[in-house]
Amino acid sequence: MMTRAEHRASSNNQDNTNKNWCALKVAEACGVADKVRYLHTWGDMKRAMQTKYSFRSNKSAHKAKTVSQFMKSIKTNPDPRNVLGYVMMVDGHVMLASRWGEMVVDTDPRKSDRRVVREFYAIKKK
Repeated sequence: MMTRAEHRASSNNQDNTNKNWCALKVAEACGVADKVRYLHTWGDMKRAMQTKYSFRSNKSAHKAKTVSQFMKSIKTNPDPRNVLGYVMMVDGHVMLASRWGEMVVDTDPRKSDRRVVREFYAIKKK
């Protein structure tokens, strides 16, 4: 497990090494970037999101493994009741999708995204 100093040393954000670029952009889009000091790990993202939203795993609701499969699943089975969007984590990267299955924030976009989704959380109103 990496220490906070190691996370900061390997940060891809030269302006603020406390927050990785992709996590910062997702947090900014959700209005929670200023709620936490660090945005390096999934725990940091969860802490930031939970200051304003209900943020719970939704992976089992979608029979998918890759980013493209999750996006297709969201489009064909939208859950507009109280879902505001979805945050996905792949190895070394996070992205934000709308509740309708459109990518909102992805600092490393792919045309056909076969990256395996490690975490998939729904953003809901508290």
